Amino acid sequence: MPIVTAVQVRQPVQRDLVAERFVVSGVGAGFEGTIGLRVLDSRARELAAGFAQSAGGMAGVGEFSATLEMPSPPRAGTRVTLQVYGDNPGLPDEGPAPGFDLVEVPQLD
Repeated sequence: MPIVTAVQVRQPVQRDLVAERFVVSGVGAGFEGTIGLRVLDSRARELAAGFAQSAGGMAGVGEFSATLEMPSPPRAGTRVTLQVYGDNPGLPDEGPAPGFDLVEVPQLD
């Protein structure tokens, strides 16, 4: 059975200001309802990572919400990118990396 995924980010929107702790919400699905979250700096280094559970469960698309925390945030005004995607539980060479239906949302810290 193929994994059915679709991810849309509702908050934060493009170019929102985010702090060291902020809420990510939207609609989506992933393997067993898991949505992956991460924040990258301009050099593609990971500043934060986390996950959310979709209310749609194992195979359905549903809403999700989670708080993401950056332990060492960059200085204020720095551009960062929020990545949200359907979880990919396969081995590194199976499926897209970091996951399915990758959505990138540019932000300012």
